Amino acid sequence: MTRSAQTVGDLRQQSIAVLEGSDTIAVVRSRLPQARLVGVDSYEAARMLLEANQVSAFAADATVLTGWVQEFPQYDLLPPLVSTAALAVAMPRGLQYEDLRQRVNGAIGNWQAEGLLRQSVLNWGLPEAGIPALRLNASPETSPETRVETEPAAKSRI
Repeated sequence: MTRSAQTVGDLRQQSIAVLEGSDTIAVVRSRLPQARLVGVDSYEAARMLLEANQVSAFAADATVLTGWVQEFPQYDLLPPLVSTAALAVAMPRGLQYEDLRQRVNGAIGNWQAEGLLRQSVLNWGLPEAGIPALRLNASPETSPETRVETEPAAKSRI
């Protein structure tokens, strides 16, 4: 998120806020090795640095930043996405949770079939490439854990 840069390349030698301990740090260091990274402990702290012009950008989860850009239109998200990470719904182990697994899988499948997941992505202002694909993994008989994954989901943006 930025209000001064037009491309990610414009940030090559600029200060960029990143959340302490986030996966985004390694990605930004790799893509922009000459940028100065400024660690922050919250999204609000990063916004305060942006407001005070102490950093040129904030690199973080695209879902959150998309909401911020809608709330604070003076900022822009820079394409392309810097990185992506899949999100998953994890289930407890054991056959005693089969009913829970079936209900969660059914709910997510219904949301996708009805277009609710796609509509939510579009309503949130996320790129259509972020519309999740449902992938049901394993059954309790073949795996100690079952999960429903949606990919791509979490994305880092600047």
